[in-house]
Parts: sequence; C-alpha cells; structure tokens
Amino acid sequence: MKSSAGPIFVGVLTVLCSGTWRTCLAQNAPALVAQVREAPMGLIFDPNGRLLASNRLPLLRDLVQAKLDSIDGQRKLIVMVEATQSKKQAVTTIRQEIRTRTITDVNGKEREQQYTVSIPVTEESEIFVPVSGRKPVVIDATEFRFFSVDGKLLPIEEAAERLKKLRPLFLLERFTGELPKLPDLYQQVLVEDCLIAVTEKQIRPTGSANMVPLLPPAAVR
Repeated sequence: MKSSAGPIFVGVLTVLCSGTWRTCLAQNAPALVAQVREAPMGLIFDPNGRLLASNRLPLLRDLVQAKLDSIDGQRKLIVMVEATQSKKQAVTTIRQEIRTRTITDVNGKEREQQYTVSIPVTEESEIFVPVSGRKPVVIDATEFRFFSVDGKLLPIEEAAERLKKLRPLFLLERFTGELPKLPDLYQQVLVEDCLIAVTEKQIRPTGSANMVPLLPPAAVR
C-alpha cells in the first residue's frame, strides 16, 4: 500500500524551496524529497504518559529561525517562536485503576479476580493559544549542541560563525542521547551549512507544540 503522505510532503518542500526557507534546502530538494520518509519517532514517556524526551531525526515542524549573539559577554541563542497567550481550560483525562473483586467459579468456589476500570479525571490546565506574530526567546547557548547535516558535533565557535544572522535551523527540544545519523537522502535535500540544534529544554510552549504550522511563517527581516 502506498502512503498518501508523499505528495503532501513533496508539495510542502516545494513551497519551502521557493521561499525564504530555501536557505536550508538544496536546490534539487523537490526531486529528492519524494523518496524521503518521515523518520520513526523515538519518544520517551513517563509512567503517566507525558512526553519526557525524544531521540529522533529532524522534521519540518522543527524548523525555526535563530541566530547566535553575544549579550553581556555571553553567547545566547535567539530563537523566533510563534507568539502565544495562555489561558485556563478544563482538561479531562482517563486514569485506569486495578481493582479486586470476589467471584464464584464454575466449581462453586470463591476466588479473587482483578479487573481494570477507567475513571475520568477533570483538571484545570494551562494551554497556549497561538496569536498573530512571532517573538524572540533568548537562551544560553551552552544549553544546546549544534550538529551539521552529516552528524558532526560542531564547536560553539563554528556554530556562532554560521549563525551570525537570523537563519533557519532545525530545533529538537527535550532531546536526549545522540543525534541519529541522517540518511543520505536527508543530506542531499539539505544544504551543507544547515544546522541542527538539540537541547534537553522545552523552548516553545508545550501547549502549542502541536499547533506549530507545517509551513514555517515568513522570514523576519
């Protein structure tokens, strides 16, 4: 069975290559991207099902604009993120409990039996709603590791040289472990000086992580 995601993916990258974001994609990307499949997600969850970290290949939704600058004598990574506003909202989740009951078997003997029940739990949670525009987030550069598309860990000096101006890079948040090797097709799609920044921190509001548009916003000039 052929995946229906292929043509959409090609279309997205074709648009990217025709706009400002082409600076992170090779000129022959549209011809190659049809062969690139989305990488399997290497997600790590806590016992309650909350996402703790990820160890995966970069995806389109990880594209942001950023630059490295010196502020008060310290290197800072300035990341442009979607502007959001927070609000309270009732969120209902399902908690499962294991209980014990006494039953009578076919031989007339009583025995204990465990069973699972699902209990709805409603809590007030803070969510983040996208609003018009973007805003800068400033983070200490030591919180990041910078990689080239061939998987090489770059010294901060080299990353700073490439990020003198605001430019696209892949930002992988809540990332632990080593960056998986990018397939050859990934490396052909991306330009050589494209950067991948990984951090164990959450930079964008968690409530808006699923609201980031597939197509990156227009570049900040």
